[in-house]
Amino acid sequence: TDACVGLTVGPTGVSNANALQVGSRKRTYVLSVPANASGQKRLPLVFVWHGDGGTGAGIRGTLNLEAPAKDAAIFVYPDGVQQANGWWDLDSGPPANIDIALFDGLLTELQTHYCIDDKRIFSTGFSRGGFFTNHLACFRGDKLAAIAPRARARARRPYVSGATSLPTCQAQR
Repeated sequence: TDACVGLTVGPTGVSNANALQVGSRKRTYVLSVPANASGQKRLPLVFVWHGDGGTGAGIRGTLNLEAPAKDAAIFVYPDGVQQANGWWDLDSGPPANIDIALFDGLLTELQTHYCIDDKRIFSTGFSRGGFFTNHLACFRGDKLAAIAPRARARARRPYVSGATSLPTCQAQR
């Protein structure tokens, strides 16, 4: 059945001040949920990752993805944390990767409060967020239906001082 039986749906609209505890860090994100979201119909979920120096709110305004979706998807725009090598961890896999942990935490949190279609979970990102989308597909491909990185869509070479390789991609699809 399409319904999410017994689910009390969370707030709809755009909320800019969301936070989730991931490990020892409080991570923030923007969430956009269509007004027609209910427990009666499963909706796609789209993760959107910003580039270095950006924010979830900034990439939301830049890409304007919600209008073409016509109130038919939930969008989440996480905020990165500046690290030694950029705003998204591209150098480690799970369980050490704090940003893959963020994806996992957000997915669980949103599935708790919204009727998510598990077969229609997507990821896109711009610049380093595009790199992270590719990285995420390697380690969470079993969760993602598709990815669409923008401006940095190719695999990257390691540039961490002293690094000679990246973690092995473990794509599931």
